[in-house]
Amino acid sequence: MVVLSTIPAELHLEILRHLDVPSLLQMRGVNEYFYNLIEANQDTIVRACLWNVECTGPHSTLIKLRPPRDGVFDLTYAKEIYHTKKTILKVAQICELTQNAKIDALYCIDQICLRSVYLLLNGHIASDPSVMDRTTELLRWDVLGGYSTPQIQHMVSTAIRIIFKIAELMGHKFHGSTLHYDDYTRYNSYLVMNRPRMIVELERRQLSERLEYLNGLNRLEIRHMRELPRLHDELIQFLETRGTGLMTGPGIEIQQFFREQDTLLDMRSAAE
Repeated sequence: MVVLSTIPAELHLEILRHLDVPSLLQMRGVNEYFYNLIEANQDTIVRACLWNVECTGPHSTLIKLRPPRDGVFDLTYAKEIYHTKKTILKVAQICELTQNAKIDALYCIDQICLRSVYLLLNGHIASDPSVMDRTTELLRWDVLGGYSTPQIQHMVSTAIRIIFKIAELMGHKFHGSTLHYDDYTRYNSYLVMNRPRMIVELERRQLSERLEYLNGLNRLEIRHMRELPRLHDELIQFLETRGTGLMTGPGIEIQQFFREQDTLLDMRSAAE
């Protein structure tokens, strides 16, 4: 600390700009000098910390999707971003998603779930089929229009993989068998309502505790759950507006996933 005290404040700032979020928070508690220095320069320090250290590579999507509300990079925002990054990385680990493009897809899916529930709760997704026919295309564009075609392609296969992971965590034995579409649809609804972070909560619980946890997540009425779109359906339909042949790559990935897991999605409804 004696050595640090001999360094000019400008150099202290430059050093702080190269720290990650935990280190920055730790330095803030070292003494009054660093506390005041960081407090007075939060935007400069946190902006560099996030863009150049925490949110590089696929994690840059996180800041693009969720910029600070007032445009100011402060420590509260830094902690939110850091927590989300840790959560998404844990989801990726649980779901065995190692490619940068798939981690990027998880961030995008997380934001899509957030946006979809917002539209539902604010009455933009109606239960009347005739109304939905007139508005579905606009809603799809509102939710998905800002994503690149490669992002949407990666989201298709990623969405299916993480819903199957939820089913596996809930005790479904689909290896060497099939996952029923009704079960898939139900877990899709839970995912849309509660975002990928729910996978972390399920994984850290015993199987006997997971159903209780899942039931506790059902904050929306059952009728709202039925109105929630199936992610892969919406992504595929929107992808079709971008051009032809764009499902070839995602389709191959999905088939490869099914072969790896020795499973299929049973498309028959419960009524059949």
